[in-house]
Amino acid sequence: MRSTAAPVSFKVLLSSLPRGEPLSTAALQARGLSAFRASALARSGWLVHLARGVYMLPGDTLTREGSLAFLSEQTPGLHVGGKAALAEARELVESLSGLREKVLNRLLRHTTRIKVVRIAATFATDMKLPWAALPTRHSERIGGGARRVAVGRTGERLDLRRP
Repeated sequence: MRSTAAPVSFKVLLSSLPRGEPLSTAALQARGLSAFRASALARSGWLVHLARGVYMLPGDTLTREGSLAFLSEQTPGLHVGGKAALAEARELVESLSGLREKVLNRLLRHTTRIKVVRIAATFATDMKLPWAALPTRHSERIGGGARRVAVGRTGERLDLRRP
């Protein structure tokens, strides 16, 4: 059955899209853009495909605030901070098992915090993810000394030493 709604002009839609955060197909559909059309726009370079159902605008830079806003929409009850942050970081890394290495490399290139890169490297290595070597290379690029981070409730410690 064909839709009777008039097609949405992507150029007009561009002005209403948030900058600095990933765009889900659900958010695009709420603005009148189908998942099929979003996929076509990504193939033609008007959107950048990050992961299944997730896009960003070409030339845009994802911000921490924008990415956290996106994640909080996708994960009800998400709270990043304090002791729970590492557990949530592990869950986040687990959910990225199918992430394309090219996209992850782009994200890590903009990361300047050694702790963030080492956590990704540690979790990816522990989980035997296919892209586990990539954060290790970025850890070497950023440098820094030995670091340790306590893991929440169990008292277990996560060692974030230089690889």
